[in-house]
Amino acid sequence: MCGTTTGKPGVAWHRRGRRDVGQVIAENSYSDGNLWPRLFTANRDRISDPDLIQVGQVLRIPFGGP
Repeated sequence: MCGTTTGKPGVAWHRRGRRDVGQVIAENSYSDGNLWPRLFTANRDRISDPDLIQVGQVLRIPFGGP
């Protein structure tokens, strides 16, 4: 898996690359980097600190929610 891929409806998956940070992933996924907290909330079972997302870590990208 590389980049953002579609999973089930309403969710995509993203493998964090070397230069990806929450704001960049949110900008690419939602066209708004300020929505990075949505990514953190959706991945609390995978990450405990948004500043410590590891390269190669797979993140859930929710769509269609608040």
